[in-house]
Amino acid sequence: MNLEMPRYVTIFDFKLPKGASPTSISLFAIEKSAARFSSYGYELGDKKIAVCNWKQFVRLRYQLGPADLVFSEIHRRVIEEKTQSLKRQRIPYIINVNESVIHFEDMWSTSE
Repeated sequence: MNLEMPRYVTIFDFKLPKGASPTSISLFAIEKSAARFSSYGYELGDKKIAVCNWKQFVRLRYQLGPADLVFSEIHRRVIEEKTQSLKRQRIPYIINVNESVIHFEDMWSTSE
């Protein structure tokens, strides 16, 4: 990203050692639920913002383990996962109510 480092250091009031400046900035949009912003019809204009939910963020952090640039690597992996498409498989569900049977062909789904 092309960012003016001193401007962002000032805006966010980063506490850095004297004379130091950030080498990179990773922007995250972390959601509380399992839904994505795009499912609400909202698309982010900047494709460099790593959009994920909290569970995905935590999973990637645990998969990564100890690392020098933890947030940079999580950011890269979130962006990478966003570009991958998953093959969706439906999971049928059947409910028996009295003498009636209700078939839900696509109640839930899973991926390979």
